[in-house]
Amino acid sequence: MNEFENKLLDLESRYSFLDDLLQKLNDVVARQQLQLDDQQKLLQMMQERLLEVSERMDHGEGAQLDEKPPHY
Repeated sequence: MNEFENKLLDLESRYSFLDDLLQKLNDVVARQQLQLDDQQKLLQMMQERLLEVSERMDHGEGAQLDEKPPHY
């Protein structure tokens, strides 16, 4: 093998490694995006629930904060 062929093989090897690495990183980013989407949905649901509870408390619905539960 001459020097040109060695350099070409080295470049092909590096390209293959980088291509594999890029695919792995892309998979990680895609998985993280799915997790982020799920977390945003959960946060939205929690915000809506908190707003509902807050509105009930403002209107006197639900238990008072200092009221003991019925089993006491």
